[in-house]
Amino acid sequence: MTSQIERLPVELFELVAASLELLSCKNLRLTSQRLRFLIHPLFVECAFSRLKTTLGSPSLGRLVNVSRCENLRGAVKVLQIQLLTSSDYHTLAAISRVGRFPPPKRFPRVPGIQDRHVHDEATTLKYVLESRYPTRLYDSLVKALRGFTNLEAVHFYPRNDQPAACRRLISEDDRLFRSRCFQVVVDAIVQTDVRLLEFRMAKCRRGTALHKEATLPFSVLNVPAQSLHALCHRFSHLHTLTISVLTIYDDVSQVPGWQKWIASIVATAPKLRNLTLSLDRSAYVASAFRSLASSCTCPNLQVFQLMFCALHADDLASMISSHSATLRRALFSDLRLVTGTWSSILHALKECKKLEHLRLSSLSEENHPIQRLDVRRENRDMADTLAPENSSSVGPHHVVGLSVNLRERLNITVPSG
Repeated sequence: MTSQIERLPVELFELVAASLELLSCKNLRLTSQRLRFLIHPLFVECAFSRLKTTLGSPSLGRLVNVSRCENLRGAVKVLQIQLLTSSDYHTLAAISRVGRFPPPKRFPRVPGIQDRHVHDEATTLKYVLESRYPTRLYDSLVKALRGFTNLEAVHFYPRNDQPAACRRLISEDDRLFRSRCFQVVVDAIVQTDVRLLEFRMAKCRRGTALHKEATLPFSVLNVPAQSLHALCHRFSHLHTLTISVLTIYDDVSQVPGWQKWIASIVATAPKLRNLTLSLDRSAYVASAFRSLASSCTCPNLQVFQLMFCALHADDLASMISSHSATLRRALFSDLRLVTGTWSSILHALKECKKLEHLRLSSLSEENHPIQRLDVRRENRDMADTLAPENSSSVGPHHVVGLSVNLRERLNITVPSG
């Protein structure tokens, strides 16, 4: 016997289901076989367009099962690879040893891990650290990616957010685990036929703000030439790239060509529109950014975000000038100039006629004061907004923050230092 709602025309039923939250939609779909067929397209779009997974065996197994289902795999557009921390895995291992489910309350819960999967998930860290190459992870991920024919984005980030002040304090086990997992992800992308539009080493929120950065060792960007050539095809339509690496974990100076690693990755995405770099303020980064600035050719670049970086003023000015015809948003945070002054960079920004938003925060330079925008110049073009060289300035080590919205009305905020 069918219910009243089951007798509704499909079009009316879709209107009812569209107003439900995902959990309610799931429950409604499962009430009968007929309802399952009626709302299947809507349910698939809500539940499978964005998949989140760890790299444990149960999670990858679910991913492979979805990729094999003809009615589901085509809906997957975004794959979020969320890495657990070594602390999470130690918690899972302790729960597994106790063997009580649900576990005693003295154990913190690890979100996303069901009780029946605790044992298999707990072995992931040990397997990755003790393997020269985690083949099991690679094989499962390749099987899944081959089934996701409409995949557009891959996001790679840890479960916990790391405060900016603690970016350097990642444990050795976490660094090695993240590095090997990242290598597996890149190798799996190379091995399949996906054509990505986004590749992020962080989770993004509120437009461009980074959240849960991967902060990988710089050496993960040392991709073999053959894989780089394959990435040129996988990233041929890529429009968003986020790189989050630190040089402090590696003695990169011993590896020939290390200065070109960032530039080589960026070069695989000729149609890039959004580039975000989160690095560190070491001399190594200054050399790597110089290589990027001298070779980067992204004719469609519209958003450029640079964080935690040491560089030469001439290099950043050159990078801005090279993309002045297309740049719309520039966001610079926690930057240290090794040589030069911010005046040259602000003058380079004058040439960006399409610039709509400029954000500067926590800037410093070696021997010169920082030039600020004139807050009195509202509703003017970018060239008129920048103050002349003899305008007000602040000390070279003073923390400065300002946000300029040039689309409608100039809005500058300078937090107290």
